[in-house]
Parts: sequence; structure tokens; C-alpha cells
Amino acid sequence: MPANTGFIVFIKRFYDKLIALAAVVILLVGIGTLVIGRHRAAADQQAYVARLDALVPAHPTLEPISLITHSNALRQLASPYRIAIDHERTAGFFVPESRVWCASRACRKPIPLDSTNCPSCQTPQPRELGDVEGYDGDGGGIPDKWEIKYGLDPFDPSDDIKDSDGDGFSNLEEYKAGTDPLDPKSHPDRLGWLRVQKIDVVKLPIKFMAVNKMPNGNRIQMNVVEPGSMRARTYFVITNQMIGKTDFKLLNYIETRERVISPITKTPMDKVIQKVQIGRGGKVITLGLGEDASESDYTITFVQTLDGTTFQAAGDGEFTVDGKKYRVISVDNQATSVVLRNDADKVETTVPKQ
Repeated sequence: MPANTGFIVFIKRFYDKLIALAAVVILLVGIGTLVIGRHRAAADQQAYVARLDALVPAHPTLEPISLITHSNALRQLASPYRIAIDHERTAGFFVPESRVWCASRACRKPIPLDSTNCPSCQTPQPRELGDVEGYDGDGGGIPDKWEIKYGLDPFDPSDDIKDSDGDGFSNLEEYKAGTDPLDPKSHPDRLGWLRVQKIDVVKLPIKFMAVNKMPNGNRIQMNVVEPGSMRARTYFVITNQMIGKTDFKLLNYIETRERVISPITKTPMDKVIQKVQIGRGGKVITLGLGEDASESDYTITFVQTLDGTTFQAAGDGEFTVDGKKYRVISVDNQATSVVLRNDADKVETTVPKQ
């Protein structure tokens, strides 16, 4: 009998037992899986509990939150204070808004809103916040009374930063300066918003080179290194004439003689000393023949903090702000500050650095 025939006969003979055996094996495998899974879940739970127990609070000394205030507030909301009814008086259904109760807990009688003292117990009553001097209801920086005076909204803080008259200053700046926010001609002094951005120290680019004596007057040869140029340019200048494109004017030509000993013949001789005086504003500088200017000049850059515009002035220059002429009278290069003088009233003002 072939081997495969014997196997088939075996299967047919023990078929039901083999099926039962397979079912038992599958059941055992399932039970084992459940047991292993339950054991693993128990182990995970135990590890999680251990991690929770190991946690340490970040603020172990933090006091518990007290709910007393919250509870009191809820209790007052549930049972608000009511003004006692006087049955001896005849009154309407509505209580006028112009009456409040006395601030004294021992009294608590209705009193007129504008009462400074209770008519019954004479207890001083608290003032309305709007009556307090300088009270600012919207927190924008301007008191309510000032805003109401100029037609602004005392409950809108954006009013404080607006420029109502278009003069470049906000309503808050006008309030601080005591000016009219509705009049463009009334505004804070713009000089107070001027700052020194930087101070550049420059060598005076002027050199006295020669004198050409002419029948109709002397011609002074001056070499000038102008802004943006690396080479000197020669100008022949007469007295009271501007020197090139600079702000300096030729003021005087000075010629003197000095008795000296000749280095060659060792005998006395006259030495001609030639100098010129140049000036700008109130500043006068003396230059010898062939000498560079020994003094330094300043170029000051000012910035108007209102709009960010900048302009420059020399170390002794002048400029105009709001129709007033100011002159630079001193420069502190270390502190980056400049002292100005008003040409009209001679008042001096220090402009600090930005």
C-alpha cells in the first residue's frame, strides 16, 4: 500500500480527534496571549503609578488658593444690598438715579447724588472720580477736564495721540506744553524736539599761499579743498570776499616786519611776516603764509525728532527754527551736545544728543 494512501486512511480514521486537538491548541494559545497581555498591562500601570509618585511639585511651598473672596462676591450677587423702604413716606415705583445711599454703613440712608456730606449723619461722601483734579478716565495721559474743554472724547485713549490741528504735535504733547490743540499756530516749541545726531570734527580746508600786490588792491591766493574733492583749488580773493564755496570770508591782510639775524650773512635784516584773517559769523581765524589752519571745525548733524528730518550746521553756524534764528556758540564733542543762542533774546539753549 502506498504511503500516501496510509496517511489518508489515518486522517479519515482520526479526523474528529485532530480537529479537537487543533481547537485545544488554538484555545491554549489565546489564553496564553491574554495572560501575557494582562501581565504587561499590569506592569505598565504599576510603572505609571511609580512615575506619578516620583513627581515633585515645582512650588512645594505654594499656598492653596483662598476662595473666600470669590464666595463672598457670589453671596453678595445672590443677595444684593437693598435700600430700606420707609413705609411712612409715599413714593413712586422708580427710585431717581440722582439719589444714592450714604457711604456710612451705620446710616445707609438715601441722599442726593451731589451731596458732599450726608444730611442725616453728616458723614463726608466720596468724590466722583471725574471731579478729582487730573483724573484721566481713559488712561491716555490727558485729564478728562482738558479733553472735554477742547471737544475730545474723555473715554477714547486714541484721542491723546491724534494731531487735531495738523501742526505735527499730538494732543498729548499739546497738553504737556500748555498749547491749544485746535490751533495750528499754537504748538510746543520745536526747538525742544531738536537733538544732536552726530558731530564730525574736520580740519579747516583753507591754506594761505601767496599775495599778489596789484595797483587796485591785493589779491590773496588761497588754496581750498572743497567737499567731495581730494585736490585743492586755488582762489584769488580780495578783502571782504567769500573764499570759494566755503562759509569763510577774507577779512584782512596783515603785513609786518621783524628785525632778525640773517642765517647766511649773520647781519641784521628785516623779515616780512604776512598773515591773513578769515572769518565766519563771529569766528575769526588767523593764517600765516604757507600755513594750514591749526584750528579744527565741526560739522553738526541735527535731527528733528518730530518727523525725523536732519540738517547740518557748522561749529559756529546759524539756522532758523519756527522763524527764530539760532547760532551755535559752543560744541561739546565728548558729550555730543551743542549750545545755541537765540539771536533775538540772547537766551542760550543746550541741545543734547539723540
